[in-house]
Amino acid sequence: MACAGLFTLIDLFGPQAISPVLAARFHATASETSFGVNAASLGMAVSGFLAACFADRLDRRRAIIGCLLALAATTILLASSDDLWGFATLRAAQGLCMGAAFAVSVAYVAEEWGPLGKASTVMAAYVTGNIIGQMLGRILAGAIVELAGWREVFFAFGALNLIGGLALWRALPAGRRQNSALAASADIRERLRMHLSDCRLQGAFAVGFLILAVFASEFTYVNFRLEAAPFNVAPSELGLLYGVFCAAIISTPLAGPMIRRIGHPAALTFGAIVSLSGALLTLSGSLAIVIIGMALVACGLFFSQAVATAYTGYAAQAFKATASGLYMAAYYTGGICGTTLLGLIFEHGGWHWMTMTIIGLLILMAGIARLRWRHAVRDSRIADIVSPGYVP
Repeated sequence: MACAGLFTLIDLFGPQAISPVLAARFHATASETSFGVNAASLGMAVSGFLAACFADRLDRRRAIIGCLLALAATTILLASSDDLWGFATLRAAQGLCMGAAFAVSVAYVAEEWGPLGKASTVMAAYVTGNIIGQMLGRILAGAIVELAGWREVFFAFGALNLIGGLALWRALPAGRRQNSALAASADIRERLRMHLSDCRLQGAFAVGFLILAVFASEFTYVNFRLEAAPFNVAPSELGLLYGVFCAAIISTPLAGPMIRRIGHPAALTFGAIVSLSGALLTLSGSLAIVIIGMALVACGLFFSQAVATAYTGYAAQAFKATASGLYMAAYYTGGICGTTLLGLIFEHGGWHWMTMTIIGLLILMAGIARLRWRHAVRDSRIADIVSPGYVP
């Protein structure tokens, strides 16, 4: 399952590291390039909604492997893109494959290892694979584009997706449990209505929207800032900067104990404050301080994501897979909307005004959690942050 997470998410944000190269290739502005690069988030959002409706009816193992093989095909096709809009369309198709693989993987873990009491351990491996995949994708993209070219980046990623699909075909055990009877017996519209009318889940979906809006924007446009004076960072070095995600591997598991100690709203506020502090540091003219700021932003947002997804599973009284799918749809919609809006701010106001906007969004995120999650209480039974609601 760690390999499933790694090979699925390696494509998601990897192209962010070569955004300036793609902008030059397609003769596009920073915001236009960002839309193309982050169009995968649009596909993920659509997948989230479809997963909320239909994921419980799929054969888990076959769906995971099939999605990876389809992802390999769409990734290789990206290397033949001649214009930004064709590139964006294929990125959206990638998102559909990645989102479906994720949604089915979460259900697979919950069903296969949940009754054995080992779902948390397996999900922790899946989460770790997700984070490593996101970090490795950026590092590889930066290195390959400098050594070979931008098309070779997608040939390499497609090969990795194919290798991952074949490896899982050999290694992943067949599903023994599939709890689709309850989902099949309930009307899809009733399940959606139940969750969308819950004020606590509305707050969770809004928080998820803001988390990826901030995350995707921060780690897309920082490339344009760092490649320019006074930093003049090379593409390969831009990829290496995403090593700051290593800090998130350490910080994310701390969300579980903090939720138990102070509750979901306060834990989410803590994550927002950490990210806000990091965003302020990125205003510095020192590369070292900017890197520290990026690390704090990553730690705070991954931490907040763990809290928000755990809260989604906690607040949903029934049909948790549907709630998870809706959260995923809101989360990735935030990614594409946020990068589009903040890209325009970046182009017209520069990094300073974009950072001020991000700080405002982080304050709004904490405020929503405080107001909408007010009925959440400490619960010693909440043992893990890697609940079935986790979204990378």
